[in-house]
Amino acid sequence: MASLPHQRLQIIIASMAGTSVHLDLDVSGVTAAARPADPTPPTSEVVTITAPFPLTPAQRKVVEALCVPMLSQRGAGAAPATYQQIRKTLGLSPQYVRNVIQTVRETLTGYGVPDLVADDPTRPGADFRWSLARYAIRNRWVST
Repeated sequence: MASLPHQRLQIIIASMAGTSVHLDLDVSGVTAAARPADPTPPTSEVVTITAPFPLTPAQRKVVEALCVPMLSQRGAGAAPATYQQIRKTLGLSPQYVRNVIQTVRETLTGYGVPDLVADDPTRPGADFRWSLARYAIRNRWVST
C-alpha cells in the first residue's frame, strides 16, 4: 500500500449552471505510514491562492456582458452571450469583443486557470465562452 502525499483533500465539482459542490475528504486512515500529529503542515501541503488579475474597466464590461444571459435567464437561454450580442449591448465591434475575451482568457491561462485556451490540437476552434463565463461567475467577477 502506498502512502498518500496529503491527509486531507478537497474536491470541487463545478456544474454548468455556475454552482459547485465542495467535498472535504479526510484520507489519513488510508495512508500506510502514520504521520506525527504536527499542527503545522509542511510547506509542500500549504496551498497558496492568489487573487485574479485586475480587469481593466473595458475588460470588466465585456466579461459582464458575456455573463448576463447566464445570470438572468433559465433553460437554453442561460448561455454565455455571443460576440454579436455583446457587440450590440456595448456598441463595440465584434472583433474588439473577440480580442478582449481572448486577452482575458490567455492572461488567466498564464495564471494557471485551465480550459480557457486550446492546448489540445484535436479541439481546434473550441468555444471557450462557457469556461470564461463560469470562471467569472464562480470568482464573483460578476453577480446577479
